Amino acid sequence: GQIVSAIIAGRLLTGAALSVIGVALPVYYAYAALGAMVGVGATAVCANLIGQREFAKVHQTYTLSYILLFLFAIALTLPILMFTDPVLRLLGATPDIFAETKEYVSALGAGGVLVMLVYPAYNLLRFDGRNFAAAAVFFMMAGLNILLDFVFLLGLKSGVSGIAVAMVLSSGAAGIFGNALLLKKSENLKIARPEPGSIGLARRVIWAGSPSAMEYLCFLLTALFINNILSSRFGSSALSVFKVVDSVDTFSLAVIWAIAGPLVTFAGVFLAERDTSSVKQLLTLAFKWGGPIVLAITVCCFVFSTRVAALFGVAGPAAQAAVRIFSLHLPMSLLLNIVIYLYMANHRAALANLIIASKFILVVAFASPLTNTFGLTGVWHSFWISEVITILLICAVGMALCRKNKDLTRFFLIDLSAERQGAYKAFIVPATYESISECAAGILDFSEANALSAGEAMRISLALEELLVVITENCKPDHVNVRILIIGDTIIISLRNTGAKFNPVEYARNAEGDKEMDVMGINIILKLAVSVDYRNTFGVNNNIIVLRKNAKK
Repeated sequence: GQIVSAIIAGRLLTGAALSVIGVALPVYYAYAALGAMVGVGATAVCANLIGQREFAKVHQTYTLSYILLFLFAIALTLPILMFTDPVLRLLGATPDIFAETKEYVSALGAGGVLVMLVYPAYNLLRFDGRNFAAAAVFFMMAGLNILLDFVFLLGLKSGVSGIAVAMVLSSGAAGIFGNALLLKKSENLKIARPEPGSIGLARRVIWAGSPSAMEYLCFLLTALFINNILSSRFGSSALSVFKVVDSVDTFSLAVIWAIAGPLVTFAGVFLAERDTSSVKQLLTLAFKWGGPIVLAITVCCFVFSTRVAALFGVAGPAAQAAVRIFSLHLPMSLLLNIVIYLYMANHRAALANLIIASKFILVVAFASPLTNTFGLTGVWHSFWISEVITILLICAVGMALCRKNKDLTRFFLIDLSAERQGAYKAFIVPATYESISECAAGILDFSEANALSAGEAMRISLALEELLVVITENCKPDHVNVRILIIGDTIIISLRNTGAKFNPVEYARNAEGDKEMDVMGINIILKLAVSVDYRNTFGVNNNIIVLRKNAKK
């Protein structure tokens, strides 16, 4: 939606329109930073709480996220509207575009809370397993944005400020729509009255989401810094080139965040359960799919740089060179974003913040001297150089941490202690009766290795076999991911599948007539287990069985 808005502005308005949008970009990033911090932070905290089976706190976190959102919106909007002129001078607005930029920023500031509202809706819908609804929120926002652009520019002749109003209204409508979906049908998120411990939860949300806020803050500062370099050294015409580059970055980040973003939710649950095997599978999938896609985008931008720049009505060698050089940093951006989101899920927000800040500091450090040497192209070279040095920094930090903890992997810093101590077993079971029987029988080796009694081994085998059978019959999955974890005197069995939604506990409780034989095994498990829980999160059926070691039963 924003990319098309830039194309529309570049073609329907004067050339200065793109410069206005580019100068005002930090204001948008400020609202996006706070919205993303709340949305991603709430998702990360909820994912960890799900992994720890603290379901009441999940509801409190959901409620607190919206309280925080509106408090942050008020704190940001008041100074922007009260001190608009000083803000514009800080942003680097030149006299020829000052008046238009003021109208644009005033409209954006007045509706900033609506821009923020879309972030928790999107992230929490994904957390709730409603991926089509999450996608619908953004399709709605983009479609409305484009439609309203034409209404304001062609119908109402509102000028560049109409672009801001269109973005604010479309974001707000999509955010309200997404939140209405959450309130109406969510299985995992409910409004709950904040309790005395809620302040601690609010802090966790802010800290867990701080890398997302830091990322947008660095976008803001980078835009502010680049705006000032370009306007002071090359004039306002160079700002339109920066907007083209920013649009390329926006498109690429949409893909990169789609690949790296799910690590916060999935890895957040898996790491809370110490399920490092599943985290490794996630990383493999991220690189398997993300690598070729991002590489293809890089090649297209490099080869067709002239056409990319022409989309925005900007021509000339400066724009072409900017697109080519800037595209070189995209593959490294994918790697760094995967690391950042994994660290966020792994309670390493400080390191994630360090990576993001490092990229910004290095761009600032290299942009000015490279511009002195290479001219305008030096600005774009600073981006890929900063990524390379940041990757080397991660390697150095990883090596230092691994010297203190031998169970950490060097680059991704995943704790493998549970895996190396043999305290858990993770495997995939094809959804066939023969595989289910083999799986249950194969538990004996794991039980012997961890000194479990024959009775405990039998309870695990029984729970696995009975649940796998009923899941296979009702969910119709291709396979089921199984994991057994032993912590102290507790045995936790997790079964996950992406088949049809099915709650075996409710199925057993509501059984009547001919269903009674089908659920007999589940009822036995309910009597043997400390607890049996079902959740559908991220579109995945999660069945958690907790057994007690050395139980008399």
